[in-house]
Amino acid sequence: MVEDTDRIESDLNDAVGLMKVTKLSTGQQLADLLKEYYPNLPGIIVPTMSRRIKAKIETMLDAYRRAENEPDPTWHAGTGPATRP
Repeated sequence: MVEDTDRIESDLNDAVGLMKVTKLSTGQQLADLLKEYYPNLPGIIVPTMSRRIKAKIETMLDAYRRAENEPDPTWHAGTGPATRP
């Protein structure tokens, strides 16, 4: 159970870091991104977006707001070992 909590916290921190790097900072921007990459995801259509997806977006936005005064991540998307040939 602790590992799950740690993984969820790590994933949330990663999402906030990506939000900072990409300058995504609104619920609408996140919803648009989800719609673009997961067009068949049930419950993604706004304004009838599912409560579960809305809650996840709000959780990310709350974490983003809490991290607003923290420095941007020191990593940069597209430069890590997973992106190299």
